[in-house]
Amino acid sequence: MNDASRAFLTALFERIVPVPNGLYRLIGPIGQSEYEAFREMVGRGGDPTDTSEAPPPLPGSEGLAGVRPVELDPEPLPEITLNTALLLADPVKQGRICIDFGTAASKIALEPDGGYFEPLEIGKEDGSDPFWVRSLIALDAEGRMVFGQRAKLAGDAGLPVLTSFKSKLWGAPAVLEAVALEHDGIRFTYRDCIQAYLGFLTQLGALRLEDQGMSPWTPRRYAMPFAYDAGRRHVREALGTMLGRAAILADTFGVELVGGVDTRLMRAALNAVKSLSAPDWLLAEPGCVGEPVAAGAFAMDQELNNQTVYMIADVGAGTTDFCILCLKKLADGDLVPIQIRDGALSVEVAGDAVDAALVEFLVEEQAGEEHRGRLALDAPDLKERLFAATAADDEQFDHELPGQFLINVSRQDFLRSSHWANFVRELCESQARCFDGADRTYLQQYGDGAIRVVVTGGGSALPLRDALAEGRSEGSVRVWRVAVTDFPTGVRDRFDQILDRLPRLAVALGGSRELLPTDHDRSCAITSPGYTPAYVVPPFDKTKTGFEDE
Repeated sequence: MNDASRAFLTALFERIVPVPNGLYRLIGPIGQSEYEAFREMVGRGGDPTDTSEAPPPLPGSEGLAGVRPVELDPEPLPEITLNTALLLADPVKQGRICIDFGTAASKIALEPDGGYFEPLEIGKEDGSDPFWVRSLIALDAEGRMVFGQRAKLAGDAGLPVLTSFKSKLWGAPAVLEAVALEHDGIRFTYRDCIQAYLGFLTQLGALRLEDQGMSPWTPRRYAMPFAYDAGRRHVREALGTMLGRAAILADTFGVELVGGVDTRLMRAALNAVKSLSAPDWLLAEPGCVGEPVAAGAFAMDQELNNQTVYMIADVGAGTTDFCILCLKKLADGDLVPIQIRDGALSVEVAGDAVDAALVEFLVEEQAGEEHRGRLALDAPDLKERLFAATAADDEQFDHELPGQFLINVSRQDFLRSSHWANFVRELCESQARCFDGADRTYLQQYGDGAIRVVVTGGGSALPLRDALAEGRSEGSVRVWRVAVTDFPTGVRDRFDQILDRLPRLAVALGGSRELLPTDHDRSCAITSPGYTPAYVVPPFDKTKTGFEDE
């Protein structure tokens, strides 16, 4: 097997992730090059180290070409002139936005100078929820790259849809160069797809900014998980660079990004924008903000004691991320977030696991094994309907499967099932492991009794408050928890209609605030802008600090 095939296979296996019940799932479609590399390996009995000649083509595959580099396109691409006015523009000084690029959905919030901070209705043109858009990409039947709700519609029509592509940022750099989508010989890597999606997201934000008479180049921050170790510095830098190029793509294509861009034009634009960098002022200080710090900045009560411990439970699509941090008020009034030593944990028990539990419940109760595949595709939408704020617990939802097979389910029925109970149990056990792993002397020193729990992310719509944010936690370290429900009046007074959405918007809203907590970190972690920590909190004398163990 040659080196190119081996690289494609490595990238393919990086996209296979475990799901509940001992099964595995492939993220995204298989590109032609990956398929050919896999066919080559299977033909040799599965030994990737075999260097013998490739076997004859499998039946029906004679017309497929060999492995080709992504850069080689079969026909010349159209010429494209990028709109680079941003590169010569004077700095914009009017507020800031925060972009929360999520695995399943993305949000943007704005704080104008001297104004309320607010979520932007970026879903208006997309046709999905008003305040967020799906993180989906597809190449539709008309040869366009489409995003968000339009990508979902392409998937409903049977076309491949790229999901969870953000997760590629955390893997080996080579994974970003694997083919993610292909149409008529035009190939897009995961890096290309992330760049194009950020252009789409930037354009949606620009439309809403212009509605308010603000510049589409309003300075921006971006949020990412609170893992600011040196190993992830390349992710921070990559996202910052991509957001600058995304603004150029948005200026170039405009509203065309909302409806979809011809794949050949998009390929040409992505090739051209690779050599450009946006001006430094486009990123508002500190540029990158930790998701827990942003959520804490949104939820924090300015009247709290001088130091208060929060746990941020970010229930996303692929993972749930727990992070314990203390907001410490200094003498000058500055708020400093300090990550509790060893108080962070990421687990693959999240929205995707709920989808899998819902599928198992319906297969067992009504649908049968023959409908498992279709239910797996429909589960995310059915889950959204079941757990919508307007849905009643006993409201029955009908859902038609192929062959006019009709099923119906209520939230109440699902919440009573063992499948839901198992999901909640795994999530609670994960939270307990986070408490157990944290340095308990820090919890004792910083805490004033109960830990304030902020549940954020797409999974915040699930009924998890009692399990994660109320009463005593389980595990060897048992701590009192209290849910943060009293969110800032600056949003509440102006946006009564989004109260049920606030936990999902918390990161974007908090990240847009002018006065973020100063991000001095500890535990050998790197602060948001990538600087060495300003100080390290000394360890406490454990012989003088008690903590309840039961």
